[in-house]
Amino acid sequence: KMESEGLTGKKTFSAEEFKERLVKNGFSLPDMNEIKAQKEFQRQKKIKATKEAFFAMVRGKYMAEAESSADPESSMISDKEPEEEKKDKPERVHYAAKMQLYQYLDKIPSDLYPKWLMYAIPEGTKCFIIACDGATTLRDKNGFFLMKINTLLPNGGGEVKGKAKTILQGVYSKRDNIIYLTEVMMWADELLIDGSAEYRILFIHTKLKEKVALFNTFSGENEVMFRAPQIFECSKSNLNVLYYGLFMQIATPASLPSLEGLALYIKSHNLVALLKLENAELTNPEVQKRICCAFAYDNTGNPYLKDGLAFIHREGVFFMGYSEYALQWKDHLVSPYYDSILQTPMIAYLNMSREKQLLTHDGFIIDKTDPEIDALPAGKVYKFAYTNMSLSDPYAKLDDLKYLGPSNKFVWSSISHLTFKLIAKRNMLPYHIIFQQIEMQEHSFVPKPQLTFLILSD
Repeated sequence: KMESEGLTGKKTFSAEEFKERLVKNGFSLPDMNEIKAQKEFQRQKKIKATKEAFFAMVRGKYMAEAESSADPESSMISDKEPEEEKKDKPERVHYAAKMQLYQYLDKIPSDLYPKWLMYAIPEGTKCFIIACDGATTLRDKNGFFLMKINTLLPNGGGEVKGKAKTILQGVYSKRDNIIYLTEVMMWADELLIDGSAEYRILFIHTKLKEKVALFNTFSGENEVMFRAPQIFECSKSNLNVLYYGLFMQIATPASLPSLEGLALYIKSHNLVALLKLENAELTNPEVQKRICCAFAYDNTGNPYLKDGLAFIHREGVFFMGYSEYALQWKDHLVSPYYDSILQTPMIAYLNMSREKQLLTHDGFIIDKTDPEIDALPAGKVYKFAYTNMSLSDPYAKLDDLKYLGPSNKFVWSSISHLTFKLIAKRNMLPYHIIFQQIEMQEHSFVPKPQLTFLILSD
Protein backbone atom coordinates (compact mmCIF):
# COMPACT_ATOMS: atom_id res chain seq x y z
CA LYS A 1 0.00 0.00 0.00
CA MET A 2 2.80 2.39 0.90
CA GLU A 3 4.60 1.65 -2.37
CA SER A 4 1.44 2.24 -4.44
CA GLU A 5 0.96 5.64 -2.80
CA GLY A 6 4.57 6.65 -3.31
CA LEU A 7 5.35 6.78 0.40
CA THR A 8 8.34 4.45 0.54
CA GLY A 9 10.80 7.31 0.04
CA LYS A 10 9.37 9.23 2.97
CA LYS A 11 11.60 8.80 6.00
CA THR A 12 9.26 9.80 8.83
CA PHE A 13 5.55 9.85 9.60
CA SER A 14 3.74 11.55 12.43
CA ALA A 15 1.90 9.21 14.80
CA GLU A 16 -1.47 10.55 13.67
CA GLU A 17 -0.63 10.19 9.98
CA PHE A 18 0.51 6.63 10.53
CA LYS A 19 -2.72 5.73 12.40
CA GLU A 20 -4.88 7.30 9.67
CA ARG A 21 -3.18 5.26 6.96
CA LEU A 22 -3.51 2.04 8.98
CA VAL A 23 -7.26 2.59 9.41
CA LYS A 24 -7.64 3.58 5.75
CA ASN A 25 -6.00 0.32 4.68
CA GLY A 26 -8.30 -1.82 6.80
CA PHE A 27 -6.25 -2.31 9.97
CA SER A 28 -8.06 -2.17 13.32
CA LEU A 29 -6.20 -0.24 16.02
CA PRO A 30 -6.12 -1.61 19.57
CA ASP A 31 -7.67 0.37 22.39
CA MET A 32 -4.59 1.52 24.32
CA ASN A 33 -6.63 2.39 27.41
CA GLU A 34 -8.00 -1.14 27.48
CA ILE A 35 -4.50 -2.59 27.09
CA LYS A 36 -3.20 -0.42 29.96
CA ALA A 37 -6.15 -1.44 32.14
CA GLN A 38 -5.47 -5.14 31.45
CA LYS A 39 -1.79 -4.75 32.29
CA GLU A 40 -2.63 -2.97 35.54
CA PHE A 41 -5.17 -5.67 36.41
CA GLN A 42 -2.56 -8.40 35.86
CA ARG A 43 -0.04 -6.40 37.90
CA GLN A 44 -2.42 -6.05 40.85
CA LYS A 45 -3.31 -9.72 40.59
CA LYS A 46 0.38 -10.64 40.77
CA ILE A 47 0.93 -8.34 43.77
CA LYS A 48 -1.98 -9.99 45.60
CA ALA A 49 -0.67 -13.49 44.82
CA THR A 50 2.80 -12.48 46.04
CA LYS A 51 1.42 -11.22 49.35
CA GLU A 52 -0.65 -14.36 49.92
CA ALA A 53 2.31 -16.64 49.16
CA PHE A 54 4.64 -14.54 51.30
CA PHE A 55 2.31 -14.56 54.32
CA ALA A 56 1.95 -18.34 54.00
CA MET A 57 5.74 -18.64 53.94
CA VAL A 58 6.20 -16.39 56.98
CA ARG A 59 3.64 -18.33 59.02
CA GLY A 60 5.60 -21.50 58.31
CA LYS A 61 2.71 -23.38 56.71
CA TYR A 62 4.84 -25.59 54.55
CA MET A 63 3.63 -28.96 55.83
CA ALA A 64 0.33 -28.63 53.95
CA GLU A 65 2.23 -27.81 50.77
CA ALA A 66 4.47 -30.82 51.31
CA GLU A 67 1.55 -33.16 51.82
CA SER A 68 -0.19 -31.87 48.68
CA SER A 69 2.92 -32.66 46.62
CA ALA A 70 3.55 -36.07 48.19
CA ASP A 71 2.08 -37.81 45.14
CA PRO A 72 4.99 -39.57 43.37
CA GLU A 73 3.68 -38.34 40.02
CA SER A 74 4.00 -34.70 41.12
CA SER A 75 7.19 -35.04 43.16
CA MET A 76 10.32 -33.41 41.77
CA ILE A 77 12.59 -35.43 44.08
CA SER A 78 13.95 -38.71 42.81
CA ASP A 79 13.82 -41.83 45.01
CA LYS A 80 17.59 -41.98 44.61
CA GLU A 81 18.18 -38.72 46.49
CA PRO A 82 19.87 -38.89 49.92
CA GLU A 83 17.62 -39.45 52.91
CA GLU A 84 18.53 -36.09 54.45
CA GLU A 85 17.29 -34.28 51.32
CA LYS A 86 14.00 -36.14 51.53
CA LYS A 87 13.61 -35.01 55.13
CA ASP A 88 14.26 -31.43 54.06
CA LYS A 89 11.69 -31.63 51.25
CA PRO A 90 8.79 -29.88 53.11
CA GLU A 91 10.84 -26.75 53.77
CA ARG A 92 12.46 -26.93 50.35
CA VAL A 93 9.04 -26.96 48.66
CA HIS A 94 8.01 -24.14 51.00
CA TYR A 95 10.86 -21.79 50.04
CA ALA A 96 11.27 -22.83 46.39
CA ALA A 97 10.50 -20.16 43.78
CA LYS A 98 9.69 -17.54 46.44
CA MET A 99 12.58 -15.26 45.46
CA GLN A 100 12.25 -12.18 43.31
CA LEU A 101 14.15 -13.18 40.17
CA TYR A 102 15.62 -10.85 37.57
CA GLN A 103 14.48 -11.05 33.99
CA TYR A 104 17.16 -10.66 31.34
CA LEU A 105 17.39 -7.32 29.57
CA ASP A 106 16.18 -8.22 26.08
CA LYS A 107 14.75 -4.78 25.27
CA ILE A 108 15.71 -1.43 26.81
CA PRO A 109 13.04 0.35 28.91
CA SER A 110 12.18 3.84 27.69
CA ASP A 111 12.62 5.33 31.19
CA LEU A 112 15.96 3.87 32.36
CA TYR A 113 16.83 7.49 33.00
CA PRO A 114 15.71 8.72 35.51
CA LYS A 115 13.43 6.01 36.96
CA TRP A 116 15.86 3.10 37.36
CA LEU A 117 18.72 2.28 39.71
CA MET A 118 21.60 -0.09 38.97
CA TYR A 119 24.34 -2.10 40.63
CA ALA A 120 26.86 -4.81 39.78
CA ILE A 121 25.61 -8.30 40.66
CA PRO A 122 28.12 -10.11 42.90
CA GLU A 123 29.40 -13.47 41.72
CA GLY A 124 28.16 -16.31 43.91
CA THR A 125 25.06 -18.25 44.92
CA LYS A 126 21.76 -16.36 44.95
CA CYS A 127 20.05 -17.24 48.20
CA PHE A 128 17.36 -16.64 50.77
CA ILE A 129 18.57 -15.58 54.23
CA ILE A 130 16.06 -16.55 56.93
CA ALA A 131 16.82 -15.50 60.51
CA CYS A 132 14.46 -16.97 63.14
CA ASP A 133 14.46 -19.21 66.22
CA GLY A 134 18.02 -18.20 67.10
CA ALA A 135 19.67 -19.31 63.84
CA THR A 136 20.19 -18.11 60.26
CA THR A 137 19.45 -20.48 57.36
CA LEU A 138 20.55 -20.03 53.75
CA ARG A 139 18.60 -21.61 50.86
CA ASP A 140 19.05 -21.26 47.11
CA LYS A 141 16.33 -20.17 44.66
CA ASN A 142 15.15 -23.78 44.26
CA GLY A 143 14.76 -24.11 48.03
CA PHE A 144 17.80 -26.35 48.56
CA PHE A 145 19.46 -26.04 51.97
CA LEU A 146 22.89 -24.36 51.85
CA MET A 147 23.89 -23.92 55.49
CA LYS A 148 22.77 -22.89 58.99
CA ILE A 149 24.91 -20.36 60.87
CA ASN A 150 24.89 -17.73 63.61
CA THR A 151 24.56 -14.11 62.51
CA LEU A 152 23.83 -10.72 64.06
CA LEU A 153 20.60 -10.43 62.12
CA PRO A 154 17.59 -10.04 64.46
CA ASN A 155 17.00 -13.44 66.12
CA GLY A 156 19.67 -14.93 63.86
CA GLY A 157 21.71 -16.65 66.57
CA GLY A 158 23.97 -13.85 67.73
CA GLU A 159 21.51 -11.96 69.90
CA VAL A 160 18.82 -12.75 72.44
CA LYS A 161 16.43 -15.34 71.05
CA GLY A 162 12.87 -14.34 70.26
CA LYS A 163 10.02 -14.94 67.83
CA ALA A 164 10.80 -12.19 65.31
CA LYS A 165 11.64 -13.27 61.76
CA THR A 166 13.94 -11.61 59.21
CA ILE A 167 13.89 -12.64 55.53
CA LEU A 168 16.31 -11.24 52.97
CA GLN A 169 17.75 -12.06 49.56
CA GLY A 170 21.38 -11.88 48.66
CA VAL A 171 24.36 -13.48 47.00
CA TYR A 172 26.65 -15.71 49.05
CA SER A 173 30.31 -15.61 48.06
CA LYS A 174 31.88 -18.79 49.40
CA ARG A 175 35.25 -17.50 48.26
CA ASP A 176 35.16 -14.56 50.71
CA ASN A 177 32.51 -15.88 53.14
CA ILE A 178 30.44 -12.72 52.53
CA ILE A 179 26.71 -12.31 51.91
CA TYR A 180 25.90 -9.35 49.67
CA LEU A 181 22.36 -8.24 50.51
CA THR A 182 20.24 -7.21 47.53
CA GLU A 183 16.65 -7.42 48.80
CA VAL A 184 14.71 -7.31 52.08
CA MET A 185 11.18 -8.65 52.55
CA MET A 186 10.91 -8.63 56.33
CA TRP A 187 13.10 -7.26 59.13
CA ALA A 188 12.35 -8.30 62.72
CA ASP A 189 8.69 -8.92 61.75
CA GLU A 190 8.46 -5.54 59.98
CA LEU A 191 6.91 -6.24 56.57
CA LEU A 192 8.67 -4.39 53.75
CA ILE A 193 7.39 -5.96 50.50
CA ASP A 194 4.85 -3.15 50.06
CA GLY A 195 7.60 -0.53 49.91
CA SER A 196 9.26 0.63 46.69
CA ALA A 197 12.55 -0.92 45.58
CA GLU A 198 14.31 2.37 46.31
CA TYR A 199 13.03 2.30 49.90
CA ARG A 200 13.98 -1.37 50.40
CA ILE A 201 17.51 -0.76 49.10
CA LEU A 202 17.90 2.29 51.33
CA PHE A 203 16.65 0.21 54.28
CA ILE A 204 19.39 -2.40 53.73
CA HIS A 205 22.16 0.20 53.49
CA THR A 206 20.86 2.01 56.59
CA LYS A 207 20.86 -1.18 58.68
CA LEU A 208 24.37 -2.11 57.55
CA LYS A 209 25.57 1.41 58.38
CA GLU A 210 23.99 1.30 61.84
CA LYS A 211 25.87 -1.90 62.73
CA VAL A 212 28.87 -1.72 60.41
CA ALA A 213 31.32 -2.86 63.11
CA LEU A 214 29.17 -5.91 63.86
CA PHE A 215 28.12 -7.05 60.38
CA ASN A 216 31.62 -6.45 59.00
CA THR A 217 33.42 -8.65 61.54
CA PHE A 218 33.78 -12.43 61.84
CA SER A 219 32.94 -13.89 65.26
CA GLY A 220 31.17 -16.81 66.90
CA GLU A 221 28.00 -14.73 66.86
CA ASN A 222 28.48 -13.61 63.25
CA GLU A 223 29.95 -16.38 61.10
CA VAL A 224 29.66 -14.47 57.81
CA MET A 225 30.09 -10.81 56.91
CA PHE A 226 27.19 -8.82 55.48
CA ARG A 227 27.70 -6.17 52.84
CA ALA A 228 25.74 -4.62 49.97
CA PRO A 229 26.64 -3.55 46.42
CA GLN A 230 27.03 0.16 45.77
CA ILE A 231 23.88 1.57 44.16
CA PHE A 232 23.92 4.07 41.27
CA GLU A 233 21.28 6.19 39.60
CA CYS A 234 20.90 5.12 35.99
CA SER A 235 22.79 7.75 33.98
CA LYS A 236 25.40 7.48 31.23
CA SER A 237 28.25 8.65 33.51
CA ASN A 238 27.28 6.22 36.28
CA LEU A 239 26.90 3.38 33.78
CA ASN A 240 30.46 3.98 32.58
CA VAL A 241 31.73 3.91 36.16
CA LEU A 242 29.80 0.73 36.95
CA TYR A 243 30.88 -1.02 33.74
CA TYR A 244 34.54 -0.01 33.50
CA GLY A 245 35.27 0.45 37.20
CA LEU A 246 38.81 1.50 37.96
CA PHE A 247 39.64 1.58 34.24
CA MET A 248 37.97 5.01 34.06
CA GLN A 249 40.77 6.40 36.26
CA ILE A 250 43.65 4.22 35.09
CA ALA A 251 45.66 7.23 33.88
CA THR A 252 45.93 8.68 37.40
CA PRO A 253 48.94 7.56 39.49
CA ALA A 254 46.70 7.04 42.54
CA SER A 255 44.82 4.25 40.73
CA LEU A 256 47.91 2.10 40.10
CA PRO A 257 48.16 0.65 43.65
CA SER A 258 44.45 -0.22 43.45
CA LEU A 259 45.01 -2.01 40.14
CA GLU A 260 47.89 -3.97 41.65
CA GLY A 261 45.63 -4.80 44.59
CA LEU A 262 43.03 -6.27 42.23
CA ALA A 263 45.74 -8.31 40.49
CA LEU A 264 46.89 -9.64 43.88
CA TYR A 265 43.28 -10.49 44.80
CA ILE A 266 42.93 -12.46 41.54
CA LYS A 267 46.05 -14.50 42.26
CA SER A 268 45.29 -15.12 45.95
CA HIS A 269 41.74 -16.29 45.17
CA ASN A 270 42.73 -18.50 42.21
CA LEU A 271 40.76 -16.47 39.68
CA VAL A 272 43.39 -16.39 36.94
CA ALA A 273 41.85 -19.24 34.94
CA LEU A 274 38.26 -18.07 35.52
CA LEU A 275 39.08 -14.60 34.17
CA LYS A 276 41.29 -16.02 31.39
CA LEU A 277 44.37 -14.08 32.51
CA GLU A 278 47.02 -16.77 32.10
CA ASN A 279 50.39 -15.23 31.09
CA ALA A 280 48.79 -11.76 31.14
CA GLU A 281 50.97 -8.68 31.62
CA LEU A 282 49.61 -6.01 33.98
CA THR A 283 51.09 -3.27 31.77
CA ASN A 284 48.90 -4.37 28.83
CA PRO A 285 45.93 -1.95 28.50
CA GLU A 286 43.58 -4.74 27.43
CA VAL A 287 44.54 -6.77 30.51
CA GLN A 288 44.02 -3.70 32.70
CA LYS A 289 40.59 -3.20 31.15
CA ARG A 290 39.58 -6.84 31.70
CA ILE A 291 40.67 -6.74 35.35
CA CYS A 292 38.93 -3.44 36.08
CA CYS A 293 35.68 -4.43 34.37
CA ALA A 294 35.57 -7.69 36.32
CA PHE A 295 35.26 -5.96 39.71
CA ALA A 296 32.86 -3.61 41.46
CA TYR A 297 32.86 -2.19 45.00
CA ASP A 298 30.57 -2.78 47.98
CA ASN A 299 29.27 -0.37 50.62
CA THR A 300 32.57 -0.56 52.52
CA GLY A 301 34.68 0.23 49.43
CA ASN A 302 36.04 -3.32 49.07
CA PRO A 303 36.11 -5.04 45.65
CA TYR A 304 34.05 -8.05 44.63
CA LEU A 305 33.81 -10.09 41.44
CA LYS A 306 30.92 -9.13 39.14
CA ASP A 307 28.43 -11.45 37.49
CA GLY A 308 26.53 -8.94 35.36
CA LEU A 309 24.70 -5.65 35.92
CA ALA A 310 21.27 -5.25 37.54
CA PHE A 311 18.68 -2.58 36.71
CA ILE A 312 15.97 -1.95 39.33
CA HIS A 313 12.92 0.29 38.88
CA ARG A 314 12.79 2.80 41.73
CA GLU A 315 9.07 2.23 42.32
CA GLY A 316 9.06 -1.52 41.73
CA VAL A 317 7.20 -3.59 44.31
CA PHE A 318 8.41 -7.01 45.43
CA PHE A 319 7.29 -9.91 43.21
CA MET A 320 7.84 -13.60 43.80
CA GLY A 321 9.21 -15.05 40.58
CA TYR A 322 10.46 -13.09 37.59
CA SER A 323 9.82 -9.35 37.90
CA GLU A 324 9.52 -6.85 35.07
CA TYR A 325 10.91 -4.23 37.48
CA ALA A 326 14.19 -6.10 38.04
CA LEU A 327 16.44 -6.77 35.02
CA GLN A 328 19.94 -8.16 34.50
CA TRP A 329 22.42 -7.88 31.66
CA LYS A 330 25.78 -9.54 30.99
CA ASP A 331 28.67 -9.54 28.57
CA HIS A 332 32.16 -11.07 28.52
CA LEU A 333 33.72 -8.22 30.54
CA VAL A 334 31.27 -8.08 33.47
CA SER A 335 30.54 -11.81 33.85
CA PRO A 336 33.16 -14.58 33.93
CA TYR A 337 30.48 -17.08 32.85
CA TYR A 338 29.20 -15.18 29.81
CA ASP A 339 31.41 -17.09 27.38
CA SER A 340 29.79 -20.34 28.51
CA ILE A 341 26.46 -18.99 27.18
CA LEU A 342 28.07 -18.63 23.76
CA GLN A 343 29.86 -21.98 23.81
CA THR A 344 27.22 -24.31 25.29
CA PRO A 345 24.12 -25.62 23.49
CA MET A 346 20.83 -23.77 23.96
CA ILE A 347 19.12 -25.32 27.00
CA ALA A 348 15.62 -24.64 28.32
CA TYR A 349 14.01 -25.88 31.55
CA LEU A 350 10.23 -26.05 31.03
CA ASN A 351 7.28 -27.11 33.13
CA MET A 352 4.61 -29.55 31.93
CA SER A 353 1.38 -28.20 33.42
CA ARG A 354 -1.63 -30.23 34.56
CA GLU A 355 -3.32 -29.22 31.29
CA LYS A 356 -0.38 -30.81 29.42
CA GLN A 357 0.92 -27.45 28.26
CA LEU A 358 4.68 -26.90 28.14
CA LEU A 359 5.28 -23.58 29.92
CA THR A 360 8.04 -21.11 30.70
CA HIS A 361 8.19 -19.71 34.23
CA ASP A 362 6.40 -16.53 33.14
CA GLY A 363 3.56 -18.35 31.40
CA PHE A 364 4.53 -18.55 27.73
CA ILE A 365 3.14 -21.67 26.03
CA ILE A 366 5.75 -23.64 24.08
CA ASP A 367 4.65 -25.21 20.81
CA LYS A 368 5.26 -28.98 20.91
CA THR A 369 4.66 -31.57 18.19
CA ASP A 370 6.85 -34.46 19.35
CA PRO A 371 4.74 -37.42 20.67
CA GLU A 372 7.53 -38.23 23.16
CA ILE A 373 7.12 -34.77 24.73
CA ASP A 374 3.31 -35.06 24.79
CA ALA A 375 3.64 -38.31 26.73
CA LEU A 376 5.67 -36.76 29.57
CA PRO A 377 3.93 -36.79 33.00
CA ALA A 378 2.36 -33.51 34.08
CA GLY A 379 3.45 -31.44 37.08
CA LYS A 380 7.18 -31.76 36.52
CA VAL A 381 10.07 -29.72 35.09
CA TYR A 382 12.06 -31.10 32.15
CA LYS A 383 15.27 -30.21 30.35
CA PHE A 384 15.25 -29.50 26.59
CA ALA A 385 17.68 -28.44 23.88
CA TYR A 386 16.75 -26.06 21.04
CA THR A 387 18.44 -24.09 18.24
CA ASN A 388 16.29 -20.99 17.67
CA MET A 389 13.04 -19.40 18.81
CA SER A 390 10.18 -17.17 17.68
CA LEU A 391 7.50 -15.41 19.73
CA SER A 392 3.81 -14.64 19.32
CA ASP A 393 2.53 -13.71 22.78
CA PRO A 394 1.49 -15.87 24.65
CA TYR A 395 3.07 -18.57 22.45
CA ALA A 396 6.69 -19.39 21.71
CA LYS A 397 8.21 -21.82 19.24
CA LEU A 398 11.56 -23.42 20.01
CA ASP A 399 13.10 -24.84 16.85
CA ASP A 400 14.45 -28.43 16.93
CA LEU A 401 13.06 -28.92 20.45
CA LYS A 402 14.67 -32.07 21.90
CA TYR A 403 13.84 -33.73 25.22
CA LEU A 404 16.96 -34.33 27.35
CA GLY A 405 15.54 -35.60 30.63
CA PRO A 406 13.83 -34.66 33.94
CA SER A 407 14.99 -31.84 36.24
CA ASN A 408 14.57 -31.21 39.97
CA LYS A 409 14.40 -27.43 39.49
CA PHE A 410 11.52 -25.50 41.03
CA VAL A 411 12.54 -22.37 39.08
CA TRP A 412 12.53 -23.03 35.36
CA SER A 413 13.43 -20.84 32.38
CA SER A 414 11.72 -17.52 31.69
CA ILE A 415 11.09 -16.29 28.15
CA SER A 416 13.58 -13.43 28.69
CA HIS A 417 16.23 -16.00 29.63
CA LEU A 418 15.67 -17.90 26.38
CA THR A 419 15.60 -14.67 24.38
CA PHE A 420 18.79 -13.35 25.96
CA LYS A 421 20.68 -16.48 24.95
CA LEU A 422 19.91 -15.70 21.32
CA ILE A 423 20.78 -12.03 21.81
CA ALA A 424 24.10 -13.01 23.38
CA LYS A 425 25.01 -15.44 20.62
CA ARG A 426 24.24 -12.82 17.96
CA ASN A 427 25.70 -9.88 19.93
CA MET A 428 22.46 -7.94 19.43
CA LEU A 429 22.57 -5.86 22.65
CA PRO A 430 26.18 -4.77 23.33
CA TYR A 431 27.14 -2.26 26.01
CA HIS A 432 27.39 0.74 23.68
CA ILE A 433 23.73 0.32 22.63
CA ILE A 434 22.57 0.57 26.26
CA PHE A 435 24.86 3.56 26.82
CA GLN A 436 23.50 5.34 23.72
CA GLN A 437 19.89 4.71 24.76
CA ILE A 438 20.49 6.19 28.22
CA GLU A 439 22.29 9.14 26.63
CA MET A 440 19.27 9.78 24.37
CA GLN A 441 16.90 9.51 27.34
CA GLU A 442 18.97 12.05 29.29
CA HIS A 443 18.88 14.53 26.39
CA SER A 444 15.14 14.15 25.84
CA PHE A 445 14.14 14.15 29.51
CA VAL A 446 12.08 17.15 30.58
CA PRO A 447 11.72 17.50 34.37
CA LYS A 448 8.20 17.99 35.65
CA PRO A 449 7.60 21.53 36.86
CA GLN A 450 7.79 21.91 40.63
CA LEU A 451 4.72 23.30 42.37
CA THR A 452 5.39 26.32 44.54
CA PHE A 453 2.96 27.22 47.29
CA LEU A 454 2.78 30.85 48.39
CA ILE A 455 1.28 31.68 51.76
CA LEU A 456 -0.27 35.09 51.54
CA SER A 457 -1.13 37.05 54.64
CA ASP A 458 -2.99 40.26 55.21
